[in-house]
Amino acid sequence: MKSSIRKIWSIFILALALLALVGCSDNQAKVLANKLYIVNHDEITGSFALPKYVEGNKNAPVTWESSHPNIVSIGEYPEWEHPAEDDTMQPSPDLYYKATVVLPTEETKVTLKATVTYENKKATRDLSITVVADTYAAKTIKEAKATSLGTKVKVEGTVVFVSDNGYALKDDTGHLYVYISGHGRRIGDKVVVRGETDKYNNMPQLKNSTVEKTGEEENFDPYADLEEITLAELMAHPVDDADFYTTMYKIKGKIYSTDDRYNPFHIADPLDRQTFVGISNYSSSASLEDIEDYEEKYVEMVILIYSSYQGAYSVCYIEETAEETEIQYTEKQKADITLNKMVDLVKDEILTWDITLPTTDSEFNATVKWESSKPEILTNDGKFTAPAEETTVKLKVTVTVGNTKVDKELELKALKLDVTKANDLIDMTPLKSGDEEPLVFVQGKVLGHQYGGYWVADETGAVLIYTQNRPNIGEIVQVKGYVSTYKPEESFNIQIKQIEYRTLKDADEPTLIAAEEMSIEDIFALGVNSQDKAVEVAKDYYGKLITITGTVRGSGHYWYIDGETDGQFFRLNNLESNKGLVEGENVTITVMVRDLYYIDDTSSYNNFKAGAFGGVFFGEDAIVKNN
Repeated sequence: MKSSIRKIWSIFILALALLALVGCSDNQAKVLANKLYIVNHDEITGSFALPKYVEGNKNAPVTWESSHPNIVSIGEYPEWEHPAEDDTMQPSPDLYYKATVVLPTEETKVTLKATVTYENKKATRDLSITVVADTYAAKTIKEAKATSLGTKVKVEGTVVFVSDNGYALKDDTGHLYVYISGHGRRIGDKVVVRGETDKYNNMPQLKNSTVEKTGEEENFDPYADLEEITLAELMAHPVDDADFYTTMYKIKGKIYSTDDRYNPFHIADPLDRQTFVGISNYSSSASLEDIEDYEEKYVEMVILIYSSYQGAYSVCYIEETAEETEIQYTEKQKADITLNKMVDLVKDEILTWDITLPTTDSEFNATVKWESSKPEILTNDGKFTAPAEETTVKLKVTVTVGNTKVDKELELKALKLDVTKANDLIDMTPLKSGDEEPLVFVQGKVLGHQYGGYWVADETGAVLIYTQNRPNIGEIVQVKGYVSTYKPEESFNIQIKQIEYRTLKDADEPTLIAAEEMSIEDIFALGVNSQDKAVEVAKDYYGKLITITGTVRGSGHYWYIDGETDGQFFRLNNLESNKGLVEGENVTITVMVRDLYYIDDTSSYNNFKAGAFGGVFFGEDAIVKNN
């Protein structure tokens, strides 16, 4: 009897355990279903990805059903939409379905029913999305370019150009640029693009765009049968011709590097260096690396007409299209090209130190002779002795190639220029746009690099040198340039527009000012609320290191150190990527004061306040993370 009771009890316990196990499995399926989420579910503007598995767990597959398959249909990604192996921005067809969206004529609520299977148990969940109405007017590219700015348009075309910052498409009526990063587009993609019409430096473009890939062009070559354009023709083309922008041409010229960060290369006529167009930094990063291999070479290449500024065009170079091209020069042309090269070396010189005057040039085996009208100031081999007062020196250069001689006489200004200490620059700084920008010499140690320049420090402080041509950190340099400022109506700041620098090999290293500890509240207590007050306070703090403590706020290039008082912060200006900052961490950080703000601007872009300091830091070693 007792044995029977024990047997029945055992069966009962086993049944309870099985029931609990089944219930647990059912519950887990529901838990997994509740993890599903659709990004931007309340404003669906185009096709999107739906997961095949919950959080990538292949033991928890998901199937989907749409309440409105005419608006949102769910299926596999077509093969032509599979991303490249190195494309991590686009959804993998192994992990995602494609929800293809056809925008309706009016806003529509659509329910997507997800069914999650886990250990042979299923759970369902309804996810509601809102598909926006198609308010975009269908246009050809030519029509879209002609609409007023801010118009919502829909265009169809084929992608003919891609870069890090956008892509271009064409239809039978023209070409159009779409400004967007992380787009995943490839040449030959057939697309429908919705966006708002906009302009960048006269170039029509679409912004705030969405894109739907509808197919691929087979055996597509966007560069076949392109017209050739000369540099002179391009330069002479009216900059208000909207249809000219984003078109592509073949062009010939010689490649030269520049110090212009917006146009890091020029393609120029070797016989007349003033006939040139800039190759924009909005070319793809791959194309800018590619073009480096062709510096000082005469090439034929494919370009895209990108933008224009102050009447001058910039173009994008299409990578892997440059081909070095033979060009036959007469002896006279060889001499002229060499002469132009020599003139370019010195024509903008303001004589304040020794200059290099080459006596040969290897390109055409030329000899070069220099003759100075005032050898007591500038010798024929470039040695400089400062005059007592400003003096004009005439410098004649003669180039000989074979039996041909050409020459030109230049007039150069010679100055006696003493080194100006960093702190003395404060009283020389322009306080409004258009004020005179004095020419100065500064000397000191290179403390660090920042976006668009570097910092040089002496025993009185430091100053920002604004240039793309930067010496190495730690070097002692002399810098020649103009004292300038940036947006003086907002803050007091100084930057030197560099003409040139030279490295001093045997100079003594300056004794730098140690960092001062301050709180964010100490900074605001200084009461900087006018330009006059900013200049006064700058004499103690501009170009000085301070150590502050606070909480990190921001992302990307825009970061702040918040103090204990609400609304009080130090604004970190862009130092390359501001590497080492983590949102929400409490840190002690040593920073260089660059800006003293004296007005409020709480827009999302600027976001500064009167009384705040802004500046930079030099590397992760400047950051101490507090527990």
